[in-house]
Amino acid sequence: MFRFLSTELDRILWTLFYPECPVCFTPSQPGGTCKGCLVVVPIQGPLCSDCGLPIKSSEIRCGACCILTKQFLQGAQSLLWLTEDSRKLIHLIKYEKRFEWLRLFKQIILTAQPPIGFEDAIVIPVPTHPKKFFERGFNQSEIIARQLATQWKMPLNLGLKKIVQTLPQSQLNRGRRTENLIGCFSWNQKKIPSKVIVVDDILTTGETLYSCARALKNKGVESVFGWTLFRTIPRDVS
Repeated sequence: MFRFLSTELDRILWTLFYPECPVCFTPSQPGGTCKGCLVVVPIQGPLCSDCGLPIKSSEIRCGACCILTKQFLQGAQSLLWLTEDSRKLIHLIKYEKRFEWLRLFKQIILTAQPPIGFEDAIVIPVPTHPKKFFERGFNQSEIIARQLATQWKMPLNLGLKKIVQTLPQSQLNRGRRTENLIGCFSWNQKKIPSKVIVVDDILTTGETLYSCARALKNKGVESVFGWTLFRTIPRDVS
């Protein structure tokens, strides 16, 4: 009963204090966006077992993953497509410090299942540089990772650190994204986990997840899986 009342109170407060959609500023649904803005668009299967992109029902891996010869990640999985509306909302969350809007994704995150074979892993968020954390006041990837760790009953670990302040990946092309992240992540704990799920907010080219996985595997981690809330929509996916 207490949990029901607190949830209902939360809904009422959001209706009173956030009457407008954060994406288009028209009247919103109670505690959320308007009906016209698409911020929650699930990625539906069948999906590639490695990168998580849609594939034909007769396939297991997509063509791109089949020709890869070296991978630091054992696989990657994303929950939602990054639509133009959700991109605007994430921009609001990250760059205008409105992390409270992450609550819109709480219910869909509760539907997420741990990657197969990683049920006994630890959950690690992609870290932000201390200076950026101080400026923003939070790490959205850590907020998402904490919810997943609680839901999956897995340990959350903050041992992966960002030791070099880099340019925002969104401002760079694919080639510069790789160069931008070289040597910027480091594991700072003596105990080396066997399996790790690295959690981030958005997967675009995968360079951030790869860089984290590279740093972890260089320290002796056996298996790394990447999990993100959003994934940018490839050109060949309608």
